Amino acid sequence: MHITESEAFLYALKKISRADTTAYLLHKALRQKGFPEEEIEELVRYFASISYLNDERYATNYIMKHVAKAKKGPRLLYYELRSRGIEKELCKILITTLYTPEQEMTAIQNIIKKDKGKTKQMKLVARLERRGFRHSTIKACLHNLHN
Repeated sequence: MHITESEAFLYALKKISRADTTAYLLHKALRQKGFPEEEIEELVRYFASISYLNDERYATNYIMKHVAKAKKGPRLLYYELRSRGIEKELCKILITTLYTPEQEMTAIQNIIKKDKGKTKQMKLVARLERRGFRHSTIKACLHNLHN
């Protein structure tokens, strides 16, 4: 039987057609469905060869979407991409080029402004750090705000 006629192929195609995904996430989904490892590897290679799977495209879109929302910092985006199977170096390069320090400062300033002084500074700093913003950038924004 040809790979494009298999049940695993149909499942993978359905998964890819719903949303962009990474090779790692597709591999994981197919493994959870109980498909043979050899078939999974062949499908991942096949979909990557016809550009249905492209980790760089996925990571770029993911970063751009979250930069536009301005709710997550670069560190959190890095860890989320790593958990989706994107290579370390690719994450670092894309985040450095697509998430500028100015965008990070703007995002932090917007979050601080929305807070309107309701939260104590230590708790606000902790919340921003949990969202993946760098401590030095948070401190700079708070300093600029108070001056």
